[in-house]
Amino acid sequence: MSLMILSLLAQSVLPDVSEKAVQKALSKAKPVAMCQVGPDCEQRWARAREWVHENSRFTLVRDNDHEILTHFAIYANTDASYAVALDAPLNGSRTIRFRAWCGNWIACSPKPETLTALFLHAVNSPGH
Repeated sequence: MSLMILSLLAQSVLPDVSEKAVQKALSKAKPVAMCQVGPDCEQRWARAREWVHENSRFTLVRDNDHEILTHFAIYANTDASYAVALDAPLNGSRTIRFRAWCGNWIACSPKPETLTALFLHAVNSPGH
């Protein structure tokens, strides 16, 4: 079977994610970066989206101008899921919040702390 067919089959068995679960996941994302409204936030948000797309093994549940959320890690899966939010402007700046977690409570590879550092580096590094 081709890799594409296997990927489609894997996606078809992922459970639907309720709006309540989406909001709960996004609410657990912690502030990791600030940006100035305008080009600064637009560029950082673009880098955040790119990073999640490149580093997630799960399909996206949300991907818009203020939320990025992957399907949730289930069971003993050691692959990370991601929730990223761009908060509403406050005094000319916005906060980017991030959370990484996996279904395996004992081992997550890489660890969420490492993923947070890598995400932060990508968001803060033009041309990372």
